[in-house]
Amino acid sequence: MTQNDLQSWLEQTSLQPGVLACGVKTSQSAAVKSADPLFPERRVKELLQALSEIGLTLRQDHLAGGRWRWLFENGQIHSIRRRDGAFALVILANDTVMTSIADIALAEFSSMAADSAGEDERESTNGSRNNQIGFFSKSTTEISDV
Repeated sequence: MTQNDLQSWLEQTSLQPGVLACGVKTSQSAAVKSADPLFPERRVKELLQALSEIGLTLRQDHLAGGRWRWLFENGQIHSIRRRDGAFALVILANDTVMTSIADIALAEFSSMAADSAGEDERESTNGSRNNQIGFFSKSTTEISDV
């Protein structure tokens, strides 16, 4: 995925109805786009880093698939980790209709790997642990294979 692809995906995704913020983390960089003042880009970047690290830990322990969804009282977080280690998230307003927007955006993100990632990049992963996340209150987590 080129930097232009990443920026284009962020721009297009952030303009969708109900999207509050979105972000992508690759082995070389991380970028976020906020569409709501309640989600400053600095906090979204911290969330992106934390979720990426949690995902890596779960994957290393063989406990998780590549796609996750957190449902909160006031919003939703949808995320995906590709085989090349790139991680994307979409933060949505809490409306079940918005789920399809996240599904489409993350499917597009996932398909970008097939277009631009090499075999060496597909196998790379990195990360560490320990960050706190606090955008919403009560939550439900769903984890599934892609």
